[in-house]
Amino acid sequence: ATIHELAGVVAAGNAMSPDVASTAVVTKLLRVCLLEPWLLLLFYFGPASALRTSKTTSGPNIPWFALGFFAVAIYNSCVGFGASASRAAAVGSGACLAMAMAALGIDADLGKVRRLGLKPVLLAAILWANLLYGGLLAARFFMAVFP
Repeated sequence: ATIHELAGVVAAGNAMSPDVASTAVVTKLLRVCLLEPWLLLLFYFGPASALRTSKTTSGPNIPWFALGFFAVAIYNSCVGFGASASRAAAVGSGACLAMAMAALGIDADLGKVRRLGLKPVLLAAILWANLLYGGLLAARFFMAVFP
């Protein structure tokens, strides 16, 4: 219920059965696809929409990456990319993910965390526990409701 990476979803699903793995992957991909319209709705109608329409901005701030994601998804669903383009995209995606993770690690500074004090660390621990136990309770509930 709270696995964020598709590879983790595949591994957790396959640990149970191939049918569970298929259902888990489809569910995860559906959730990812539903992020696009939600992101656009938040952009245009969310609380920060009033800030974008103020006189201080020049032109519309459009989330181009979200529109690009949508265009690629539509193209791949209707026409499809070739096998070599898919392989190249997979390699490029992996490289970008590795660079992003490295950047997060390089920017991590335990001294800054210590200077912030105990409150942010406690908040992070509480949020982590909420995610862990909330996901566990939701999974148990839905497993009981839909055996």
